[in-house]
Amino acid sequence: MLNAANPLPVPGVLAWADLDTADTVWALPLRPRLAVGADGIPEISLLLYRRGAGNPPEGGQLSLTVDLRLTPGEREAAAKAGVARRPPPKPGAPQLPPVEVRTPQWVAATVRAELLPTLSVAGTPSLLGDNACVLAVQLDAARAAAVQDAWADGFPDATVEFDGSVEGANAAAAAATAATQAPNMAFMVAAAARSAVQVPLLLRGPLILPPGAIRARRTDLTL
Repeated sequence: MLNAANPLPVPGVLAWADLDTADTVWALPLRPRLAVGADGIPEISLLLYRRGAGNPPEGGQLSLTVDLRLTPGEREAAAKAGVARRPPPKPGAPQLPPVEVRTPQWVAATVRAELLPTLSVAGTPSLLGDNACVLAVQLDAARAAAVQDAWADGFPDATVEFDGSVEGANAAAAAATAATQAPNMAFMVAAAARSAVQVPLLLRGPLILPPGAIRARRTDLTL
């Protein structure tokens, strides 16, 4: 279980040791990011409709998926931090298994994206794995025009945040609670204390959108 009292120093990553084994590290990126599909294209799409070619849009829909997926480099850095905290191997001892980098289990979370000063959208993520969240918003004429302009620039001022908590444990609290009980109750009390800990998190950062890649996801409908 994630040891809330033992964060690990990993640049660009929130990482924690495991309470029971040195073979596991729990990790999340410091900031949310736009999800990328199997085709390598960011998962954001814009639909605009207008009456007559060349006229301003009269409305539309914007949808995007954000998640907390670790990049390969971030995952490798977290694994190295796990290796560094292991005790030195004894001479002749068998080779230790690779450090497993795991995603914390979310208890609850909300997601909010500020796309423009006048346009924000919120949603509830999956709470599983990379904790992906699909956000969608209907656009009136004014917002459609503003989004059309921002789209061409890759939404340079957009931000996204995940606000929630993950399951964790606190070894010091568990040990202190167990010490007050009869010896045969120590394990039971320690386990109960560990299971009750939640780690609050607020992950916020810019929404990075490669301008060249998102153009493929825009659709204009002329009525």
